[in-house]
Amino acid sequence: MDWTNKSAGQNQTSNQNVGPTSHGLPANKKGKRFNQPHWIKLLYTVLLVSGAILIVSIIIGTVFGPKKTESELVKKDRYQAIFLTGGQVYFGRVDSMNGKYMRLSSIFYLRTSPQVQPNGTDNAAASAPELVPLGCELHRPQNEMQINRDQIIFWENLQDESNENTVPGAIKKYVAANPTGQKCSTPTAATPTTTPAPVTTKKQ
Repeated sequence: MDWTNKSAGQNQTSNQNVGPTSHGLPANKKGKRFNQPHWIKLLYTVLLVSGAILIVSIIIGTVFGPKKTESELVKKDRYQAIFLTGGQVYFGRVDSMNGKYMRLSSIFYLRTSPQVQPNGTDNAAASAPELVPLGCELHRPQNEMQINRDQIIFWENLQDESNENTVPGAIKKYVAANPTGQKCSTPTAATPTTTPAPVTTKKQ
């Protein structure tokens, strides 16, 4: 009996069933073993980089985010003080502004009247400022202004104050007493033109 041929036939059949191998493992098993860790590593790297970019973007947006424009700094529920190069100071509501003009409405200003002393002389140092609404001057202006931005030194929001000895408090008192606005008397030829007195600001 030929045992050599029988053994050779069995080995050939076994090799056909197993198929090509590498290092003793089938090809399909080899692919699963090495490709799966590769994709997991790639996915982990992508998530890590994305998270780092997101964190950096949040930090940059917080530190170097868009700044407020000048018009956004205006508190619409408050009055503003506008200091001009000529020394005048107006109090009112800033309705709008651009690179050339600032629109101011509901305007007030301080007027000083020298007090007469007993000896008949005027004492300018003892003059008391009076808050006056714009509109009853001799030329009868509307209570709004278009102020040239080149004439503005600076402006600021006023506090929400009720004390009558302050400008915001005095404005509140006047508005409450005159809900329909001021009523101007008929001007005469002897009526002087009222202009806002310059206000000197001290440098701190």
